[in-house]
Amino acid sequence: MLKKIIFILLGIALIYTRFINLDWGKPYPFHPDENNMVRAIEQLNCRIQLSDFKTQGLKNCLNPNFFAYGQPPLYFAYAVSKVSRSIEPRIALRLISALSSIANALILLKILAIVFKDERKKLLKLSLLIITFSPYFIQFSHFGTTESFLMLLYSLIILFSLKMVSNDRFRVSNLLLLSIISGLAIATKLSALAFIAVPIVTLLVRNYKNLRKFLFFNSLFLLLAIFFVFVFSPHNAISFKDFLGTMEYETAVGRGLTKVFYTRQFEFSIPILFQFTKIFPYTLGWPVLVMALVGFFGLSWKDIKINVLRVAFITFLLPSAFLYAKWTRFISPILPIFTLFAILLLEKMWFAIQNSKHSIRTIRYLIPNTLYLILICITLLPGIAYISVYRTPDVRVQASEWMHKNIPDGSYILSETANVVDIPVYIPNPSLKPLSYSVASFDFYGLDENPSLVPLLENHIEQADYIVIPSRRIFADHTCEWPDEGIKQKVLGIRYKVLGIRYFANVLNGYTPIRCERLQSLYPQTYEYYRKLFSKELGFEKVAEFSSYPKIELFGWKFLEFPDEKAEETWTVFDHPVIRVYKRMEKKY
Repeated sequence: MLKKIIFILLGIALIYTRFINLDWGKPYPFHPDENNMVRAIEQLNCRIQLSDFKTQGLKNCLNPNFFAYGQPPLYFAYAVSKVSRSIEPRIALRLISALSSIANALILLKILAIVFKDERKKLLKLSLLIITFSPYFIQFSHFGTTESFLMLLYSLIILFSLKMVSNDRFRVSNLLLLSIISGLAIATKLSALAFIAVPIVTLLVRNYKNLRKFLFFNSLFLLLAIFFVFVFSPHNAISFKDFLGTMEYETAVGRGLTKVFYTRQFEFSIPILFQFTKIFPYTLGWPVLVMALVGFFGLSWKDIKINVLRVAFITFLLPSAFLYAKWTRFISPILPIFTLFAILLLEKMWFAIQNSKHSIRTIRYLIPNTLYLILICITLLPGIAYISVYRTPDVRVQASEWMHKNIPDGSYILSETANVVDIPVYIPNPSLKPLSYSVASFDFYGLDENPSLVPLLENHIEQADYIVIPSRRIFADHTCEWPDEGIKQKVLGIRYKVLGIRYFANVLNGYTPIRCERLQSLYPQTYEYYRKLFSKELGFEKVAEFSSYPKIELFGWKFLEFPDEKAEETWTVFDHPVIRVYKRMEKKY
């Protein structure tokens, strides 16, 4: 009975973490990728006239006219919004993400049940607890994009691959399921092509003594997977020219052949090191990251099931890590594998403690178990803290309310362009009287490429009463200056000037040593603007800062906080950016 109660409580926690404030940001479209998918869904229809069918065929039937992602999540969300008119496409997409995350938790437990020895399955409750409070699962459950769905599909591929190597008898049904899931994954996002390495390696391991058999089943798997790609994303074939054009553009952006303003954070980044400093510590939390690495290298290399996990990890990490664009979403499918390695290490530690041969009972049980419990608690802290992001009002709403209360009507505000929604946002609050501001959203991305923008910026600065920095996007991608009450900072928090330590600081943050000098050379106007602003030389001082860092509060007291603004920018700028407001000092410059 107690076991059932524990599992019920864990299930409630799992659902709570995935669904809490699922309509965050509403009514504002703060996530650009989500917006693109919503627009694609909203224009889906299949009204074909006979005359059109003769010339266009099926091209106009359920054509998303958007191919950065495949059709499966678009069609699923479209079906949900049609079945229930009260569910708009944005919420339908988020429902898919949240449900995928819950399903993924169950799939990961099945994977662990296969890898665990029979007598160790009692640790599945602890495993579910760690999976539930994984920061990346919580965030991606709240984004109406493809990450959560793709993580689920990759976990399913790993599960059925493990079944293939674990069972003495080869089952064609497992191969068929792998083909369907792989086809669905590739149909969802073309980068999921890397997923098929796991089934291929699994087939090779199982049939390495019979090359002809391996080639037959491998060919069957690939042909079926290709077939299901076009079943699930038919317009990849029907509208092949549009699909190909989008893929060429997306590939060029990902490889850095086409430079766009929203990829500048990756200039001078170091593959692998960038992911291990800017992504994994924040998406996993340091405890899970460290334990996962120890588990990856320290667990048995003779266990074929653990080696399948290693193959799944490496075959996706390497091609993704060496792309120019290193967004968190590009690496997201392997995040659950990190969690699995951490759990497997904890499992090994637990049974090492239980099987200890120490004769003193207090040493054998009390001290090791206490330390183990402390380690578990530390492991859960980042995920528990991340829930606060969705429990508190959106930081852009907080900043807008403050501006309505503290910035006088008619003030001139200098802000930054390329935000999905400009600040201040409209606040439907009867207690706040409507105010009229002159907001100039300046194109800082083009400042050093278009000389005509320089005098325009000077004019804005001269007129501005306030300056708003709506996120870290521009100053962190174009400079090495970080705001902290006018103190000059490098990315690690200190402006190093001796012994070349400042170069070492860049490397520790995933960048080449010359990054700061190169940024200053490439973007001199932008660099100088932020340097002067942060040091008050521009004539402005910071009067307000709004953040929603992951935190744990008890009775109104902030017990613990995890500042994550220095993570890869898409980890924070969509749902909890840091907003800073600067006010002109009394003397105008």
